[in-house]
Amino acid sequence: LTSTIDHAEKKADAITYFLDRDECDNEGDPVCSDAHAFCINQEGSYSCECETGFTKTDETQSDVTCSGTLSQ
Repeated sequence: LTSTIDHAEKKADAITYFLDRDECDNEGDPVCSDAHAFCINQEGSYSCECETGFTKTDETQSDVTCSGTLSQ
């Protein structure tokens, strides 16, 4: 899993660093269970979105179900 420093804030004589864990970097295991969904890392969280041509038919706090058909 990777972490990046998103930003730093300086208050008085102290600097506070905010670390964001990349929830989408799951060492090869997909975070989003639907085959037509992909993960988007967000500060402190993540979301699952459907590929182009697919629409969300069911969405939970941490996953999404996509429906549609691939056109060739």
